[in-house]
Amino acid sequence: MIFGYAKTGRLDEARKLFDEMPERDNFSWSVMISGNVRKDRPNEALELYKVMQRHDNYKCNKFTVSSALAASAAIPCLHIEKEIYGHIMRTGLDSDAVVWGALSDMYGKCGSIEEARHIFYQTMDRDVVSWTAMISRYFEEKWREEGFAIFMDLIRLVSKGFEYFHLIKEKHGLTYTADHYACVIDLLARSGRFKEAEDIIDEMPIKADKFLWALLLGGCRIHRA
Repeated sequence: MIFGYAKTGRLDEARKLFDEMPERDNFSWSVMISGNVRKDRPNEALELYKVMQRHDNYKCNKFTVSSALAASAAIPCLHIEKEIYGHIMRTGLDSDAVVWGALSDMYGKCGSIEEARHIFYQTMDRDVVSWTAMISRYFEEKWREEGFAIFMDLIRLVSKGFEYFHLIKEKHGLTYTADHYACVIDLLARSGRFKEAEDIIDEMPIKADKFLWALLLGGCRIHRA
C-alpha cells in the first residue's frame, strides 16, 4: 500500500503507514525517499535518507542513493553532497553506472561542472542520455567550447565503434553474426544515426527479428524521433 500511495503522490498517507510499520525493509525506505523526490520534497527525502543511514540493518541500494542525489541537486548543499559521496565510496556503489550518472548530474545541477565532468569520464557505461545531459549542462553554464569538445568525444566514440564493425569482415575476414548486427544497430540508434542503422538492417543477409527492430525503436524513443 505504501508503494501505491507514494506512486500516486499521496505521501502523507504513505508516511503514516510507513511510520506505523513494525519492521521496515530496504524497499519501503526506497519508495518513501524516491516518492518525496518526485513530489519536489527534497528536504523530506534527505531527512529519510539520513535516518536510514543510522540503522545498520538497512542498506541503501543504487536506487535509494540515486534518489538522494536527485534531492541533493534540488537544494545544493556541499555538506550533504560530500556525505552522500562518502557513503557511496564506503558501500562500494561507486562501481555502479546508475549511481555515477546520478552523481555527475547532481554536481552539474549544483554548478560544479568540472567535478561533474570528472565523474562523467570515470563512468564506464555512458549512454547517449548521459552524454546529452553532460553536453547540455555545459551549454547551460555558457561553457560552449567545453560542451562542443565533449560532443566531439561522443562522435569519435560512435565512429570508432562503426569502424570496428567494418574491420570484422574487411580486415579479419570473419562473418557477421546476429550479435554483431545487434551491437552496431544499437550503437547507431542510440546516437541518432537512424538512416545508417536502417541501411544495415536492409542489407543484412539475415532477416531482422523483433529484437533488432526494438533496438532501433529504443533509439527513436531516446531522441523522440
